[in-house]
Parts: sequence; C-alpha cells; structure tokens
Amino acid sequence: MIFQKNKTIVVHSGRFHADDLFAAAIMMEYFDGKAKIIRSVDPKVIAKADYVFDVGGIYNPVMKRFDHHQGGVGARENGISYASAGLAWKHFGEKTALSKKAADKVDEKLIVSIDAFDTGDISPRPFKDDLYPYLLDDVARVFGNTWKETNRDETKSFMFMLPFARAILRREIINANASIEAENLVLDAYEKSADKRIVVTERYLPVGALEDKEEVLYVVSPENRSHGWAVRTMRKNKHEYGNRKDLPSEWAGKNGEELAKISGVPDAIFCHLKLFIAVAKSKEGAIALAKKAVER
Repeated sequence: MIFQKNKTIVVHSGRFHADDLFAAAIMMEYFDGKAKIIRSVDPKVIAKADYVFDVGGIYNPVMKRFDHHQGGVGARENGISYASAGLAWKHFGEKTALSKKAADKVDEKLIVSIDAFDTGDISPRPFKDDLYPYLLDDVARVFGNTWKETNRDETKSFMFMLPFARAILRREIINANASIEAENLVLDAYEKSADKRIVVTERYLPVGALEDKEEVLYVVSPENRSHGWAVRTMRKNKHEYGNRKDLPSEWAGKNGEELAKISGVPDAIFCHLKLFIAVAKSKEGAIALAKKAVER
C-alpha cells in the first residue's frame, strides 16, 4: 500500500472572515476530513503547502494557489466577484456536492453571499433605520479577537468555528440534492396533471420548480401536521409571498363544520386566515377544495 500523507491547506493567520473559514471548510469536506489546516502568512509555510487560499498573492489553479486580493480571478455571471470561498467552491464544489446542479444551488444559496460581502459587491441593507440582519460574517467576527484581546489565540477560535462551517456546508449540500429530487418529482406531477391549475403530489414537496409555471394556482399534498391533505396557493413569484389566487375569502379562518358547510366539502377542517392553505381529511376533499377555489 502506498502511503499518502494528508494534504496541507494554508489560509492566512490573524483576523478571519467567513470567506477563509468556508474555504477551509470546503476543502475539509472535499478531502473528507483528511487534510490539515494551517493558518499563516509566512512565505516559507505558504510555499510548502499543497493548497493555499486567501493569502499569497497568486491565483493559479494549476499551482493550487487561490488568493483573490491581487485581482484577476473573475466574477460570476451575476457580477459577484470570487473571494476565497467562491474560488474553493468553483474548483472543488462539483465533486464535493456530487453534481454540478447541486454545486450551483449551494453557490446560489450560501457561497455567493459570503463572497459578496467579503469583496464589497453587496453591503447589508438595514431592515429599518440601523437594524441590520445578522450574517455569517458577523458570526465569524464575534469569535475573532476584540482590540483588547492581544493575547488570545485567534487560531483556536478559527478551529472552533471550522466544524460549524463544515456542518452548514454539509447541510446545504444535503438540501441542494433533496431539492433536485423534489424538482423532478413535482415536475412529473405537473406533467401528469389534467388541469394544470391544480398539481397533486403524493408527498409534501417544495414546489419551487413550479414558480415559472404561471398557470399553476394550487398544489395539493399530504399535510403532516394534521395528518390530512392540504391545498396550498402558489406564490406570485419567488420574491413575494402573495398568492397567485387567494382561496375564497369566505373560508378565511373557518374550521370544522363551519368550513365544511361554507365550502360544500364535507371533510374540510381548516382554512388559514390569510387564505394560502386549507386542509381536508382526505386527498379527495383537498382536491375538491382546490377545484372550488379555481372556479371562484
């Protein structure tokens, strides 16, 4: 058996940010944990490393050097420049996520935002006045040293945060692959629907794949919370929570016998006040609710 030593991955020492933290996390996932992370700005240490991210002044994939501070690393089609997390994901994400489609989803959901805030392509917007969202960069910042903590080992904080970053990355990969499977199932259900305004799925599934199917108004699927079946409205688009078509206004907030009487569906049991979901005891009942809502 040929012995192969673990790869060494260098990121810079000192203050760390989400981009170098997640670059290290990506590479640890890529190598299935069989790698060593070194934090240093020493040229001799950098020269001996197998992979270098966010330090060294070189972007050359052949040399396995992935710094972005000197420029020349390019940007995504959406204009967001690559930082170290993005470069790690660009070159090693497809294998780590198991497919290009899953890698693209993880980039869109997680990596691009890390890069955008590191490069300054996007600044966080306040919800109101000076109330800002709490971001991954804030999490990295709070575990770094304050100006008073001159004797605190920041590398220990980085290594403490690394498993957390890996866990987030791992869950996003799992979610991306599950999302792809759901897309295939829900599109298959759409193709099989005689009335494209109503799509019926045999399991509860994310329905983002139907967002560009403008004719779809309602999705019928099992409702795990009540062990019944639900009819849900489609959102206007992925950026808005408004309904394409509300459920009938007279159903709003009604329950049990009252809803059954008003809707004309005997096993109807609940309709949300905001008219985006109604529940029946049976699949047939939920479909009946959807059909009545379509015709109103």
